[in-house]
Amino acid sequence: MPEKNTSEIPRDVRDLFEKGNAAVQKENWDYAFLFYLQALQKEPGYLECRQALRAAQVSKANRSTSFFKKVMGAAGSSPAIAKANMLVSKKPLDAIATCEDILNSDPNNTTAHNLLAQAALNADLPKTAIFSLENNRKNNPTDRGVAMALANAYIAAKAFSKAENIYQDLLNKDRNDTEVANLLKNLSANKTLQEGGYEALADGKGSYRDILKNKEEAIALEQENKQVRSIEQTLKLLDEAVDKLREDPSNFMQAKIVADLYAQAKDYDKAIKYYGMLMEVGAGDANMERIVNELKVKRFDQQVIALDKESPDYAQQRAEIERQKAEFQIEDVKRRVEKYPNDLLIRYDYAVMLLKLARYNEALPEFQKTRNHGNRRVPSLVQMARIFIATGKTDFAIARLQDALKEKVGMDEEKKDILYMLGGLYEKMSKREEAMEQYKVIYEVDAGYKDVAQKVDDYYK
Repeated sequence: MPEKNTSEIPRDVRDLFEKGNAAVQKENWDYAFLFYLQALQKEPGYLECRQALRAAQVSKANRSTSFFKKVMGAAGSSPAIAKANMLVSKKPLDAIATCEDILNSDPNNTTAHNLLAQAALNADLPKTAIFSLENNRKNNPTDRGVAMALANAYIAAKAFSKAENIYQDLLNKDRNDTEVANLLKNLSANKTLQEGGYEALADGKGSYRDILKNKEEAIALEQENKQVRSIEQTLKLLDEAVDKLREDPSNFMQAKIVADLYAQAKDYDKAIKYYGMLMEVGAGDANMERIVNELKVKRFDQQVIALDKESPDYAQQRAEIERQKAEFQIEDVKRRVEKYPNDLLIRYDYAVMLLKLARYNEALPEFQKTRNHGNRRVPSLVQMARIFIATGKTDFAIARLQDALKEKVGMDEEKKDILYMLGGLYEKMSKREEAMEQYKVIYEVDAGYKDVAQKVDDYYK
């Protein structure tokens, strides 16, 4: 779940954010925390809200600086720290929420920030992790561990130059630090074209000439990166990982590394086997089950590729594999929905599959549930509209598309698709003016989108 800016946040969450800001103005800190945390519960990737929460936490702490309060705050956080530590891997969003409770009374708690950062990386929120780790580095500028953690977070966010600066700073302090030297060397192979000059250009300090100058070097680094990640290297890493697991069979983290490497090597049977063993001993979660599901689907695709296209029954064999694949997908996701009934992301995947199979009466109630998920609200509304279109309920379809548009603040490809679909419905209803209103909105920002320009030209002719 990537971080979002304010323009991508639903209106109800933005309202909570504004209420929190108003409470801060009145120095009503507890109400501010309440509103900010409610907003973050709905949208954990709302980084601006988290930044505002942290500023409020610091402001409150600065007004309560007695030694007694600081000591009591630190002592009272121990049970919460233990709870967050248990949640980091399996329930990272819950761990983040627990850490925020700690930071409400102790905003510079290093352990809470470290745990929050780990959980944020597990939840695919690298900028959130960076926000906490930058705070830790500011308060602990000489701590090598803090610096290394921040560098890892920068890499996760593809901010390679910033990670490189940290490694270089550590190496300047200790020229014999071989670990950092190797990390710095390997990092250069991961730089991408977008950091080959675009960052400086955005700051107004670079030029397109700089970008072109670095292009050949960036391409060379990308080629080097491909070599580093070649199948031979993966197999070498796999051999080493398997040897380590033999030495310590109870090391679940090492078993996870082995499973990941088998997946990279496209040995799906063994990858599924190792993931399965982890789940059997309780070291898995819903995300691991999703990974196993994806690998099983890839295994079906692998079987199709292995078929002899010259065989007279090739088409029949392929059709049978595709049938088995579709049957597996729908049954597997249904099983996961039953196991994790409150996981709306899994439920959304299930609803999409039902829709593809034209099982509209089953798909509709599922989408009605998943529209309550912040990241799936708009897609769910659009999919409901597709169901109503397919079943001839045009007025319902229009209502759902209009609901989806209310959630879209800025203009992106998703909004263009919704406007175009709505325009098409109005056209079928012979409501030409209403249809043109939708097409004009698209035309003003992207005249090259589908056949919008032709529709607008025809209208004015």
